[in-house]
Amino acid sequence: MRIIFAFIILSCISLLSASPMGGDDHDKVAFQINQLKNRLSNKTIDELKSYAVTLESYSRNGQPIFGGLHDYINSMSRDAIEKYIVTVCLNKKELLEETKFNSIVKGTQAVFLETTVLQMGGLHDYLYRQPRSTLIRWALTAEAHERNTQGLHILGGLHDYIHTLSDADIAKYIDEKAKKFNDLNSNVKLDALAEKYSINYDETSNFINLLYRKPRSTLINYALTAEAHERKVKGLTLKGGLKDYIHSLSDTEIITKISDRVKLFNELASDKKFEELAKEYQINYDETTNFTFLLYRKDRATLIKYALTAEAHERKVKGLQLMGGLHDYIHTQSDEQIINYITEKVKLFNELAVSKNMDEFSVKYEINYDETTNFTNLLYRKSRSDLIKYALTAEAHERKIKGIQLLGGLHDYIEKLSDEQIINYITEKAKIYKELASDKKFEELANTYSINYVPHQKNEESLKFLQQ
Repeated sequence: MRIIFAFIILSCISLLSASPMGGDDHDKVAFQINQLKNRLSNKTIDELKSYAVTLESYSRNGQPIFGGLHDYINSMSRDAIEKYIVTVCLNKKELLEETKFNSIVKGTQAVFLETTVLQMGGLHDYLYRQPRSTLIRWALTAEAHERNTQGLHILGGLHDYIHTLSDADIAKYIDEKAKKFNDLNSNVKLDALAEKYSINYDETSNFINLLYRKPRSTLINYALTAEAHERKVKGLTLKGGLKDYIHSLSDTEIITKISDRVKLFNELASDKKFEELAKEYQINYDETTNFTFLLYRKDRATLIKYALTAEAHERKVKGLQLMGGLHDYIHTQSDEQIINYITEKVKLFNELAVSKNMDEFSVKYEINYDETTNFTNLLYRKSRSDLIKYALTAEAHERKIKGIQLLGGLHDYIEKLSDEQIINYITEKAKIYKELASDKKFEELANTYSINYVPHQKNEESLKFLQQ
């Protein structure tokens, strides 16, 4: 970019020094330049680009343009392009006359790429300088044209996944179709076909498309900001809202929330606007907050592993050596309580606010919490009747596998055991028979072995398997 501006500045100096002016000529030129600037200020950026490339060719007396303005004009600012046009007009003073200027640039917008840029590198080079919204519109147009030409009628297509593609991938897609169909080998043809096939991809659509490439933390920030903006515009004052359940939504569901509001309030279709409004509405969703929300989507085994890891990390950092700890009572905690515990530790130690780091620390501190351990932990939250049913099922399962047929058994004295003792019994069996470490499996086996425990009642029929 510095080279570009240096080139423009040097051109200006060279051109200005080549034609000294004085007296009335100076005043006339100054007036004409002022008029030219006023006219240019009313033109679109695309019109200015076409003017600049056309005037470059004019200033070179129609000589072929290799390695010229067309190579970098799409990276130039509006101000730089306007300065370039003024510079050329100063060098070719006849262009300061409005009539002459218009006769040179007239119609250049329609043939800008076909007559100038595309001849010097083809559609391929130009594609990689286009904004994403244009690329997507052209790609969808290319797909529609191919289907129309070949008489294809297919459900689904590029629009289903184009939001996952990079700009380079989309440009490559268009380029490949353009090589296959000559009708697609210029921007003019692509724009005409886009209109023919009613391919509309506006700024709002482009913004929504880009949401699929945002991290979850940004999506949540945007969703909360959009909600706050809607309430502000509509004058709504409500308790509760999206923040109460957004952690339970998938990324796609959050994007839908944002999209719906962007369609209602078009001013939201901009990252810059969202960032401004997030500050105005004091929406601050950082990495730590994001990690906490993600915890609500973890299974209990992972939550317990993370909590034990966080405890071990704190002790390591602070040099604490204590007997007992979280593992002694974590099985009595709800998922919500465990999440709160982890969250408090994450606020103290920010390095824990990443799942990858948690996993690495759990290995470092030798925190092992497998499916069997998790199942055992869950037993502490079962009712006594469920515990007894599981214990009787475990006993029946062991007898079935070992081919044991005995009169009497656990059902004769299980009522006298404490919940803790019953849990220990189930745990021992689950360690021996890994398939038991699942509620679903226990329910299936209880049905298989006809275990149907009714508290404080003898049910000989329900225990018939054990008595065989």
